[in-house]
Formats: sequence, C-alpha cells, structure tokens
Amino acid sequence: EYERHVGPEVLLASNTSGIPITRIAEDLEHPERVVGTHWSNPPHLIPMIEVIPGERTSPETVEAAVAMIEDVGYLPSRLKKEVPGFVENRVLYAIMRECLALVDAGVVDLDELDTNVKWGIGYKLAVIPPMQLLDMAGLDIYSAVASYLNPDLSNEQGISTTIQELTAKGRLGMKTKGGIFDYTDEQIAELVRKALSS
Repeated sequence: EYERHVGPEVLLASNTSGIPITRIAEDLEHPERVVGTHWSNPPHLIPMIEVIPGERTSPETVEAAVAMIEDVGYLPSRLKKEVPGFVENRVLYAIMRECLALVDAGVVDLDELDTNVKWGIGYKLAVIPPMQLLDMAGLDIYSAVASYLNPDLSNEQGISTTIQELTAKGRLGMKTKGGIFDYTDEQIAELVRKALSS
C-alpha cells in the first residue's frame, strides 16, 4: 500500500519491535529500501535507535537511516542482521526473565528487585556498558564467575507464573490500574507527567 504512494527512491522505515524487516519487505517491488528504525520508549528520553537491515535491505538504505538518526541528534546502533526482537529487546527480555524467575522462586520481593535493578544494575550500565564492563572486571574473572553462575540462570522458555496468574485475573498493568503493582488515576497521571517532562 505504501509503495504505491511513494517513488522508488523513498525509504520505508518501520519502528516495529517484533515483525521481521525481511517479512515487511517480502512483497515489495523495491525491498532494498526497507529498513527497521527501532526507537525506544519513551523516545524523547532514550537517545538510541536500532537500525535493522532485512535480508534485501541495501547498504545505502542503512547509511541513509543512520544519517537521518544522526541528523536528529540521536545515536544509531547498526545491527549486522536481523534476529527476533532485535538487540535491545533481547537483552531487556533476558533481564526481565531473570527478574521474574527470582520473584517466582521467592528469592526477592517485587519492590526489592526493582530497587536492585534501578539503583544497582541500572546505574552501573549507564556508566559502563556490558562489553566495557567485561574488560574492567577482567575476562578471567568473568569466565570464573560465569562457569558456575550461567548454568544456574533462568532458561525458562515459557511465561513466568507471576505474569500468568496476574494476566488470568485481568491485571494487565497501568491500563487496568493494576498489574504487578496497583495504580490510582493520580499515580498514572504523575508517571506520565514525569515521563513527558524529563
């Protein structure tokens, strides 16, 4: 539908976080001009945008998307190829899977887990990202810890029991005023205000 309304040189970019770019482009006459530009929520606060090529996306399309992102003052992160969830969501969902596994196993309360991640891991990763953190800690130290810790990390292929139980009760998050936590209209409005004013 879009292709009928624009010239063949016009780029078509999608903000999808799940649909493969290759699939979006598969029936197009010019699939080489389709690219993923995955913004993060809230987009006015998160300055990184993933650039995802499909199997038939041209290098020129990728470079044009990168230039557009740089022109608006944001940071492009180029993927060499597409994978389900791209990079950001894969890392995020790995973190959330482990967080939920710890809650499901009764290791930590929900509030305490959020405190740990927000003020511990969140601060750490904002200062030094994972690949640099490996170098700072030492690859030998990482190897030693990973040798016993990695086998104990969650490899859950399904959905957390906590999430399943809450969803079954119709507790879907802020949109139902209750999910993992309860929310009043005032709390929701304040959270939205904070996000928009930051």
